[in-house]
Amino acid sequence: MEKLVFMEGCYLLSLDGTGYFASSQVHCPSCLEKKSSKTGEIRYAHQLLGGAIVHPDFAEVVPFAPEAIIKQDGKTKNDCERNAAKRFLEKLRQDHPHLPLLSSKMGSVPMRRILLSFENTICISFWGSSQVTISSCLNLLPRLSKLDRPPNSNVKVRGSASFSFHQPGSLNESNPDELVNFVEYWEIKPGKTQHFSWVTDFTVTTGNVFQICVAGEHVGKWRMRPSIP
Repeated sequence: MEKLVFMEGCYLLSLDGTGYFASSQVHCPSCLEKKSSKTGEIRYAHQLLGGAIVHPDFAEVVPFAPEAIIKQDGKTKNDCERNAAKRFLEKLRQDHPHLPLLSSKMGSVPMRRILLSFENTICISFWGSSQVTISSCLNLLPRLSKLDRPPNSNVKVRGSASFSFHQPGSLNESNPDELVNFVEYWEIKPGKTQHFSWVTDFTVTTGNVFQICVAGEHVGKWRMRPSIP
């Protein structure tokens, strides 16, 4: 496992949800239910939350037992990915209480709080609609530093690249005291420039900003694909 340590002694944990059953007719008491607002049809489903240790330099991953996203015993409301993540992390910490993890699954302030409630866990990134939140925050925060190349000249990037990080700030007005660090990455190719941004609980420096960006980009490439009959 030592070769999979990513940065500052931590392993990079990627979390991902996936579905493995859906039907409008076949269902059980544990099924998640979604009712169509147009037709009134109920769609039944079972989903999973999976987690694995990943590393940008290796195609192999080290998966943990997934957590089912299904209605829990005695519950009438649908289960959700956030609740499944809490159960997943509780079981993971029972089995591996001292494993230092750099987690990538945040998505919301409540999810970040769940992750940080477990010892030896550091958060790094937001995904999906939260990208809008990050962009609005970046417009308000002073930029502390911008680099036109990785600090390590041996690091390979596709095309040319630029990195920057900003003064710590809050993600929303409801939680002004919960500060996070913001990083940005531009990948520049002929005729095309892509922009990425993440938040992290690491203190960002010119020495680790590239690793943080690599972690944020890499975990988005790992997707769980269950083969369940």
